Amino acid sequence: MKTRTIFFSMTLGTLMASAAPVVSDVSVRQTTAGKVAVDYLLSGDAAVVTLSLQVRQADGSWQPLDDASYTSLAGDVNRVVKPSSVLKSIAWDVGTDRPQTKVGDIRAFVEAWPLDALPCFMSVDLTYANTETAYNCANAVKFYRSKAALPGGIGDRRYKTEKLLMRKIPAKEVVWTMGDDKVNMESGSTSTKHKVTLSQDYFIGVYELTLGQYTNYLTYASRMLGRDVNVARTTSFSGTGDIATILSKNKDVVYADFDTCPVGFLSLHTLRGETQSGDYAISATSYGPVDPTRFLGCLSESAGHGLAFDVPTDAQWEYACRAGTWTTYNFGDSAPSGYTGAWFKDNPNTADKKHPVGVFAPNAWDLYDMHGNASEICLDPWISTLPSDAVRSPFGGAGADLEKRVLRDANYAGARLSGTVDKQGRSGARYRMNHDGRYAQFGFRLVCPAVVTAP
Repeated sequence: MKTRTIFFSMTLGTLMASAAPVVSDVSVRQTTAGKVAVDYLLSGDAAVVTLSLQVRQADGSWQPLDDASYTSLAGDVNRVVKPSSVLKSIAWDVGTDRPQTKVGDIRAFVEAWPLDALPCFMSVDLTYANTETAYNCANAVKFYRSKAALPGGIGDRRYKTEKLLMRKIPAKEVVWTMGDDKVNMESGSTSTKHKVTLSQDYFIGVYELTLGQYTNYLTYASRMLGRDVNVARTTSFSGTGDIATILSKNKDVVYADFDTCPVGFLSLHTLRGETQSGDYAISATSYGPVDPTRFLGCLSESAGHGLAFDVPTDAQWEYACRAGTWTTYNFGDSAPSGYTGAWFKDNPNTADKKHPVGVFAPNAWDLYDMHGNASEICLDPWISTLPSDAVRSPFGGAGADLEKRVLRDANYAGARLSGTVDKQGRSGARYRMNHDGRYAQFGFRLVCPAVVTAP
């Protein structure tokens, strides 16, 4: 099991010969009125550094602070930090977060996470809204030790428009049951139950990719990378596929606040490159790299840190949707007629429109809209019946239909949770779509391996 080191301001850590990241010499000092600095040394390997704090109580005891009570942090924290013999520093605006707290009553714990054992949340800046000039800037990617540590909270609008917020999924070497032995109405296929083991943890989007995130990134990509993202073949209704057309078409099918609604009218080709032939083709049992000129390729480059963004495989999507549950839905086995806890046609408030992401409660892993709103396109070519044998990190299968892609989750436009034989919104339900299909009700959720490289 991977280990990480935690040292605090009242103890000097002993440097170790191992290359594992080691924190030492932690101290707390006041810099200016209402401002505090936490200094530390990092030796060994590069690591993601996070901070936790305690405050002294009237009786002299130490009380841990909730992560939500000190989010005004800057400097060498919540990001990848390289080791150095020079002190690193974390700036805390204590005057904003806890103005009543005195510096002498603060005890700081600095935690170093190995780059292959990362904290549970990652945020990627899509707007280049920082002051650094290099496109591969260290501050574009942030990591947070808990949901409470997220600045503004998980529901903050920035995570639906300006930043890509991702949750780490604990999947490595977990044996779980995929499928539910039910027949899917649309295709007549069977979601056969079988054992699956995934080979690695991964990050997945807390929200479906929104129109605001997509268009914000296209707007800023030229500054980040010095070139425009290739948006060719974006739409079936326009030969240009430009941002204005994408905006116009999406606005026609959203209920309100279109920037925070799932983006539609995009194909898998648009996001990751030509899937049928060439260097980026997807075969029956494997997939090639992402085209560096397309959205996902450009995003990987601008984020740096060795991050490789893609859309989830069929198995990754279902494992994340279930979040440890084995019921029909990740909230239970049944949903009453007229269920109002997800954006399906059953919900009388849906009005046949896409809605802002994150309105309803998430699953146990803090993922929103895994049931309802937009259906989500997966990477796998379509196979009609899942295998019954145990498999490891499955993808596609022999005889897969390369003209079709797996589509997961039912959507706002026509799918129902109740009143149908197969319950279209099930965690185990699988559908199919044309490999280059572009539809209002079909969207994406992004993934990437839960490992980064040193800058």
